[in-house]
Amino acid sequence: MEVMQCWMIGNNVRKYRMKRGMTQEELAEKAQLSCKGLQKVEAGRRGIRALTLMKLSVALDVSMDVLAGFREAEERRLHREAFEMLTQGSTEVEMDYIMELFQAVWHLVRNYPR
Repeated sequence: MEVMQCWMIGNNVRKYRMKRGMTQEELAEKAQLSCKGLQKVEAGRRGIRALTLMKLSVALDVSMDVLAGFREAEERRLHREAFEMLTQGSTEVEMDYIMELFQAVWHLVRNYPR
């Protein structure tokens, strides 16, 4: 497993654990993992087996593709394609409006997460 993917999974596990108000100890117990193993997963210092990802997914009530970052990657690809379609053949003034729109939306998403 690539280092970047390990880091992304660890970051997502930590994010959803904190979102659920759980400690590492609580999540490790619920997922039937050692606390030290969970710490390494969250730090992105070790690969993660499918069974471990499944246990964490169930314990956090989050799909495996979300924990692995696959859904976000697909969303980014779709957003990029939509942006390219919107901007194709646009004038400079239209591009300015489009950029302002995307910046406003990005600001809202960042400040008011789902």
